Amino acid sequence: MDQQPTGACMVCGKETKNRCSKCAGAGIDLFFCSPEHQKLVWSMHRFFCGPGKANPFRFPPLSPDEVEAALEGLDMRVDPNNGAHATLRQMLSDSKPALGLDAEDVINLFSSYETMPAGLSMQQLHACRLHSARRRLREADQTPGTIYVEPPLATLTSLAIHALVADVDASWRTPLLHRFSILVALVSGPSSPQRFRCLDYAIRKTTEFIYFGTRPIQ
Repeated sequence: MDQQPTGACMVCGKETKNRCSKCAGAGIDLFFCSPEHQKLVWSMHRFFCGPGKANPFRFPPLSPDEVEAALEGLDMRVDPNNGAHATLRQMLSDSKPALGLDAEDVINLFSSYETMPAGLSMQQLHACRLHSARRRLREADQTPGTIYVEPPLATLTSLAIHALVADVDASWRTPLLHRFSILVALVSGPSSPQRFRCLDYAIRKTTEFIYFGTRPIQ
């Protein structure tokens, strides 16, 4: 952490000069009053920390397990409540005319991308991640005694999809997604009185940002 302008801790709201130095290098101030509070949410913040990830906010590539689950479930329905794309294969094949890629190729591209490949979309990456989670949930449902916990990145992806629209400027989208990532980290971590206190603050501040923050449109 470096010592720079004052701001409210993302986790508890305490006024502090301590900010994430890597994110500051990316052009965004994310304040944490102590290493302990940054560590409290590191399980999520690590995915979006530093240049190339923090500003603008960039979702990470698919993990090996997500790739495996997506490939296994290519012919499952992406969303049982939405018939626009019946299966993940059909959704990803929308890119085939422009790129000449099969659905399997698209998934493998999403496993190692640094910037979004031309002709592909963040919506397709989100679909792969959520579809992987649904695939694992279905497997757990079919295995007696198995309890499935949705991966935090899948939870964050769902929040991003339902709370954001395509034409919202990155200057509003990026700080909101960082707040969402803090929320998800606090919710998904082990229970403790400190975590509950911080979660209460994070919920209030995220709600305030959504309703009262500046929301420029491109």
